[in-house]
Amino acid sequence: MFFYTLRAKIKQMTIQELYLYPIKSLSGIKVNSATLDARGFEYDRRWMVVDEDGVFISQRKYPVLASIQVALKGELLHLYTQNDPTGTHIPLAPENGQSRLQVKVWDFVCNAVDGFDAANIWLSQQLSMKCRLVYMPKDIKRWIKNPKVPKGSILSFADGYPYLIIGSASLAHLNKKLDEPISMRRFRPNIVVHTNVPHEEDLWQSIGTGHSTFKLIKSCKRCIMVNVDPLTSITHKEPLRTLSSYRMKDNKVHFGMNAIWIPKYQDEVIRVGDCCVGV
Repeated sequence: MFFYTLRAKIKQMTIQELYLYPIKSLSGIKVNSATLDARGFEYDRRWMVVDEDGVFISQRKYPVLASIQVALKGELLHLYTQNDPTGTHIPLAPENGQSRLQVKVWDFVCNAVDGFDAANIWLSQQLSMKCRLVYMPKDIKRWIKNPKVPKGSILSFADGYPYLIIGSASLAHLNKKLDEPISMRRFRPNIVVHTNVPHEEDLWQSIGTGHSTFKLIKSCKRCIMVNVDPLTSITHKEPLRTLSSYRMKDNKVHFGMNAIWIPKYQDEVIRVGDCCVGV
């Protein structure tokens, strides 16, 4: 096993990459800056695809979701595929004037914003199944169930935590073991920190940029989704097979750190190139 257990020394680094995922389990968007929010980056996983019963679907069962690209177009999100570049559009943040639908993500049930018929038809055609897009408005509060986080901490439709942080050296170390290197997109991080030591993020209790602070809560347990190629939607045996040889703990592969944001100011922004310190 390759896990750090000693206290980390203070490390000065830089923010290397930032990603947001407006729609849960669809493609991510690489950005140069992002506004911080308690739920995650602004616009991150506020949308979700659900089946006829209102239950969320993901690449775990439907890897074809990876083929649907998402792009920011002003106040709209553009959904498209390689075979259908025209695609469809939905509002980036539809807070008012829409109907509601009861939906479920894991054990959380809420009444999400519904009523995007054109997008639902297009998405159902792409997935060859009836499905709907729903949105989490500000009035919905999904509490994080972990005594290690401050009371009242919330998240979006993400699996369990608002932020995922990974050190660049961790991927570089993995790629040395693989026959074919993979990109960081496989692991769907929000923040990639430039590091020199593989998995040193295991040790950090927090990471700060001077104006923003993140508390690292726990390592991220990885599922079959990391085996889905985001470019082809094909599910492979790697990287889980190789990761299981040195990143296995409690019968689960761990890669990256789940985190929450500790706010100091309103509308804090994080940028690629920001200096940061891991402690």
